[in-house]
Amino acid sequence: MRTNTIVALMICAFSVHGQDRYTEVKKNTMEGTKVGMRDNKLQIDVLAPIYDKILPMADGKFTIIKDGKLGYADTSGKVIISPRFKDGTTFSDGRAFILSENNKWGMINESGVLISLPKYDDVIGLSEGVGRVVINQKIGFVGIDGKEIIPCRYGEAYDCFEGLILAFSSFKDVWGDVKQEGHKIGEFGATSKVPIVFDHTGKVVYKGEPNENVKFTPTGRIVVTRTKTLPGMRAVDQSQMIDKAGKILIPFENNMYLDIRDVAIKVIVTDGITGQGIMDYNGTIILKPNFQEIDWFTEYDGDVVLAKAYFKNSGQFVYVNDSGKCVEFRGIRCPD
Repeated sequence: MRTNTIVALMICAFSVHGQDRYTEVKKNTMEGTKVGMRDNKLQIDVLAPIYDKILPMADGKFTIIKDGKLGYADTSGKVIISPRFKDGTTFSDGRAFILSENNKWGMINESGVLISLPKYDDVIGLSEGVGRVVINQKIGFVGIDGKEIIPCRYGEAYDCFEGLILAFSSFKDVWGDVKQEGHKIGEFGATSKVPIVFDHTGKVVYKGEPNENVKFTPTGRIVVTRTKTLPGMRAVDQSQMIDKAGKILIPFENNMYLDIRDVAIKVIVTDGITGQGIMDYNGTIILKPNFQEIDWFTEYDGDVVLAKAYFKNSGQFVYVNDSGKCVEFRGIRCPD
């Protein structure tokens, strides 16, 4: 049985949330080493050591493997789906994918009922109950209700995040014909990626232009960045912010580059009047971009997280917190 991509992705979450609560127990038998699972808080074995393998808990369920078949058990030890599948993913928001006898993948609910036909060649992601699936090496998406919301037509696409899905289509900019002995045998040009953002139902929220960069904030805002050539052939990056409904919150015309980071967004003015500031993940400026540079947030003295905001043309700075407010720290006073 292969180790599914989803399983590997969930190990990180288990190490943070479940490792202290549940630990694997082992028992040697004449059939080899069998494993179970112990609840350290209750000090009981919730799963007896009768399984060949137990994968880390996800979505309140353990993936159990016995005699080459895969099933699922809850944290009380109740087997909710008996081991009968050839392979499967861990659960996410009450959904999982299983490999059927015809070597195709389909989605099941928490009762083990197939809610999408097993027709996919592979499943490479499962997030927020939305599956990222493959047919003929093309990526599409299955919604939480088991229905296909985005057909398998993309060469590049990413897991659902905060209800948003990012995929890329291709655009070929043809510059001319390739000829041989006066006959056209092809075209030459450049192929670019065009970003498309869907919501979790498959509705298009944003369709961009070639070579745009798209990222999501932790609050589900869409930040699109493109490169613009200004007078004098100076190239600068500009960003716009869009909400989940496709409404533009910050247009490209603001001439700002939005750099999504931990804690908040660094704002960099790109219209010739240099300046840096801080924006929250919803698009609200919490420190105006009137500073020469923002030395990004760092942890001081073990638990104090602050950034340095440098004034223009002076080299002086102040400390600011994640609300953009000045904080007197290490002898650095706030301006009057």
